[in-house]
Amino acid sequence: MKYGQSKDVKLYFTISEVVDQTGVPAHILRYWEQEFTMLRPRKNRAGNRVYKDRDIDLVKKIKHLLQVERFTIEGASKRLRESGIQDVVESPEVDSPETEIPAGEILPLKPLVQEGSPQTEILEEPVAQPVQRPTASNPDLIRELREIRNMLR
Repeated sequence: MKYGQSKDVKLYFTISEVVDQTGVPAHILRYWEQEFTMLRPRKNRAGNRVYKDRDIDLVKKIKHLLQVERFTIEGASKRLRESGIQDVVESPEVDSPETEIPAGEILPLKPLVQEGSPQTEILEEPVAQPVQRPTASNPDLIRELREIRNMLR
């Protein structure tokens, strides 16, 4: 034991202890490890995941981004990469009481692209010209299409 360290301070937590602390199911934690590159708990000799306090703070932040701020997984991952891990751990909103969402409540997702950014210009350009519907001015085309339809019946 290090000097000045009390016996009741834990350095590592099992996945079930993290589930109890965060309310995030174990299968979701394992999935998030695949989606969020900064969430990489170590494994002990037996191959079990062991989480540090820093990992638990990150799990709480991910939960906050996904459930409260309504980010997609891609958007939350991007936000975490941009803000840096230190900002994540020190964020005051991680333990906010708003982290819990009432059952059955559906909130809108936040967009990945902010209004006025260069990406929105790409999204606003039309992908293709609308298809012109045949009109009475194309009687030959209409007659031919009707013949084809009758043959297919």
